[in-house]
Amino acid sequence: MLSINSISSEGNFLLTLINSILDVNQLEYGTLSVESRLGKGSVFTVEIPLEPASPEQRSEILAPEHTEADRQQLKGKRVLLAEDNALNAEIATELMQSLGLVVDWAENGAIAAEKPESSVPNTYCAIFMDMQMLVMDGVEATRKIRSSHHADNGIPIIAMTANTFDADKKCCIDAGMNGYISKPIDSEAIVKALMIFKYSDKQ
Repeated sequence: MLSINSISSEGNFLLTLINSILDVNQLEYGTLSVESRLGKGSVFTVEIPLEPASPEQRSEILAPEHTEADRQQLKGKRVLLAEDNALNAEIATELMQSLGLVVDWAENGAIAAEKPESSVPNTYCAIFMDMQMLVMDGVEATRKIRSSHHADNGIPIIAMTANTFDADKKCCIDAGMNGYISKPIDSEAIVKALMIFKYSDKQ
């Protein structure tokens, strides 16, 4: 529950502002109470019920700082990088290789969906999936992987996207992705993503 108390002599303005916020966010169950004293001002109390954080959100927030030992666990692990921009792929590959990861590059979503299917089980510990690609985008590629009968159809898939709106993130999760990192990516984001979802203990 989020509770906001505010004291203001500009009561009418603040009341209008709060009502606008509640309306814009379409909050159906929030409450607003007002206590006003002539010549002293008004106290506005807004209570907004919030959904509990998901296990993934809790893990992301509470995850400890990563140590060199964490990075050592990643060495030799193989990941699949799905990225149709050659320059972005080169940069991401260098970052991942600097962490000791072995990187296979899929130039588009169709190839990304096919590679796990044609590989022996446990070839990859995770897939880093660009969202917007030619031939097949990351969402469709993820759906194909999830619907496959291959033993690795549950492989962790991490979206890489410059789109950070809630609707875009929801689209990733609804497609079957386990999480997402924002572009431009960096080595810490890669380590954090792998450690949060415990991909590093997969072969």
